[in-house]
Amino acid sequence: MACSTPQYTRAYVEGLEDVAVQVAGLYGLHARGRVPGRTGIWVGDRKLTAIGVQISHGITAHGLALNVNTDLNHFRQIVPCGIADKEVTSLQQELRVANGVLDEQRVAEQLASQFCSMFRYDEVVREHPLGHE
Repeated sequence: MACSTPQYTRAYVEGLEDVAVQVAGLYGLHARGRVPGRTGIWVGDRKLTAIGVQISHGITAHGLALNVNTDLNHFRQIVPCGIADKEVTSLQQELRVANGVLDEQRVAEQLASQFCSMFRYDEVVREHPLGHE
């Protein structure tokens, strides 16, 4: 399958959804993707992960944003992903981490590990350390 066909794009997005679902599962959350008409990962009716992909000449750019310790108040100022009738959530909120934060580096490593497993890569190399773009 060519890397720029609609079938490839859909398979890639679904693979990213699976990666995020698996990471959420590591924290005991029952998350799901493949919600008709919507991308991303959902915990109940709350969106945990946004996915945005660009594929040009068979090269992917962008990817997924898994909300970990996200200040969810910022989402009240916008209509995230054009979805006005649903809430955005985070791992921190779903796990009810009181006055604490989850280790974002650990979550990033778990995402990278699941990504490698899903797409059969040996490793993922980051050009910028987490939070230092």
